Amino acid sequence: MLNASGDHVNAEQKILSILHRLNKIKSQQGQVMEELQNNMKTQVDVAVKTLSEYLKSVDIRARFTSWTLDEVPKAENSWMVPRSNILIVFRFRMKDILDQWEEDNQMFENARESLAEGRTSWAFHNTRKQSVNCRTRL
Repeated sequence: MLNASGDHVNAEQKILSILHRLNKIKSQQGQVMEELQNNMKTQVDVAVKTLSEYLKSVDIRARFTSWTLDEVPKAENSWMVPRSNILIVFRFRMKDILDQWEEDNQMFENARESLAEGRTSWAFHNTRKQSVNCRTRL
């Protein structure tokens, strides 16, 4: 009878230990998620500020708004055709400006790398949690 009682106490202690580890992992997982969110928010804020300053610079404004005679749309009977051509030129200019900014600053590439690292950390915590859950079933 004492042996069965001892086994019961050991089992109860193991269960309590496992529950404690699960709660610790859940807490760490929440911290990891919060750190990921804070990191991403910081990166977005820095990228927006940097890009905003870049787009407001005199050089970029001049590059965006200056037209050579070859670039000026031809006069048409309807305003819609030149307007459409102007919008097309603006889109291409903006794309070129943004591509150059990203090439110079690597903001989006750095954010992608940070997300990949965060995903790895998140997966690690999930794996630990699943490992503990699997042990409890055995």
